[in-house]
Amino acid sequence: MLIEFSVANYRSIGEEQVLSLVPAPKQREYADNILSQGKYEALNAVAVYGAMLAGKAIYFVQ
Repeated sequence: MLIEFSVANYRSIGEEQVLSLVPAPKQREYADNILSQGKYEALNAVAVYGAMLAGKAIYFVQ
């Protein structure tokens, strides 16, 4: 289960950027979108959005 991903100094990313799938403490509105495994919780989906050509490249590695 992916909880958090961080990247720095790669292609157009200079400073460290963090993508966290940890739900907010008050995030209980859509409880079926939260996965639980032991003491860990994570969101089952994430979206990255912004202006076109703003550097939103996502690479998935399994």
